[in-house]
Amino acid sequence: MSPEKYRKRLEKKDTKALIKKATEVFHRFIRERDKGQPCISCGQFKELEAGHYYSAGKFRSLKFNPLNVNGQCKQCNGWLRGNLIFYGKGLMDKIGQKELDKLHVIAGMERQAGHYKFDRMALIELIMKYKQ
Repeated sequence: MSPEKYRKRLEKKDTKALIKKATEVFHRFIRERDKGQPCISCGQFKELEAGHYYSAGKFRSLKFNPLNVNGQCKQCNGWLRGNLIFYGKGLMDKIGQKELDKLHVIAGMERQAGHYKFDRMALIELIMKYKQ
């Protein structure tokens, strides 16, 4: 299907459906990007999921931020609830203090502003960017 036809199909979807599709394509992108790398938290080479440093539920503005989402094993991501102390250390090694500070600023701004609302067109652009 051509990109134009695909975009037109996406434009017919409601925001909830676009968030679901964006999550699917973005998580696939993260798993592919981090394939062959160790879990960001524990350092073990296992099958990776897309793990969020700042929770996707609480920090919606960071849900699709590629700095905030990294390959994480199922144990760290799920059972250890993100294993955040070690995630933070791994993230610092991966992206550096300057980029980590940017994430902290975005999270702080969202915390102050309250509810974050997804923009339909931004979701469509995200899907188009990360679909494979």
